[in-house]
Amino acid sequence: MAVTVMLSGFSQAHLQHVNLLQAAAWWPWLALACQRGSGLGAGAVVGLQMLAGFPQMAYLSGAGAAVVAMAAHRRRAARILAVAALLGLLIGAAQWLPTWHLSSTSVRSDGLSPESIWRWGYTWRDLSTFISPFPFGDPSVGTYARKESLFWENAGYVGMLVLILAVAGAVARRRGRPGGRPYEVGWMGLVVVGVGIALSGETALTRGIAMIIPGFKSFQAPQRAIWLAIFGLACLAGAGLDAVRDHVRKGLWKALAAAAIVAVSLDLFTT
Repeated sequence: MAVTVMLSGFSQAHLQHVNLLQAAAWWPWLALACQRGSGLGAGAVVGLQMLAGFPQMAYLSGAGAAVVAMAAHRRRAARILAVAALLGLLIGAAQWLPTWHLSSTSVRSDGLSPESIWRWGYTWRDLSTFISPFPFGDPSVGTYARKESLFWENAGYVGMLVLILAVAGAVARRRGRPGGRPYEVGWMGLVVVGVGIALSGETALTRGIAMIIPGFKSFQAPQRAIWLAIFGLACLAGAGLDAVRDHVRKGLWKALAAAAIVAVSLDLFTT
């Protein structure tokens, strides 16, 4: 799972955006804290994520945290999220208070316009980047021809193997703890929410809904929410891998593992 996230198109394409990745790196810990029902743990992570200095990733992580908490602890989710938000705001105050003050005197004081928010487009066609890293060309060799979007903002590559295993994980829906809701529900929710936010500029209806969500107008490039989808796919792929391992013989499992290594190697060096 960690390798999938680390080597995803999003992580690799944003290597030059250090504070974005520093903030994004805290997200798995936030998801874990919410999954385990620890509001204090989630709050500590939220505060540290704010201190990384990329407010949009903290904002998107909040949406993801809500999905995970509601899937794992439906009745306690509101309390977990409230504790996390309060503690996170206290810990991260040294970062977000000056940021809020400065933004109130900038062009973001009343929120960005729809044209600015969705300036760099993300369409249904961009979902193909989950399968292939360069469906519209490679900017490193000058073949990326889409003038209405930025390559690094839309990169969501995880590869076919991960997608196949993610489907297997979604079907398996193994329970994470006795009597609990399947954690896979939360991971599937992350995929839906991440892709939904990324595609929010596709129709007038989704734009209208997005514009009334508190805080949404403060940021450009909502397609950065594909980070949540990538994490959800990685978790589902892990569940899928466990399901495959539990249903095959030991010798066959080793053969499948070797075949997977070969497939990933070919995928890396031929695309």
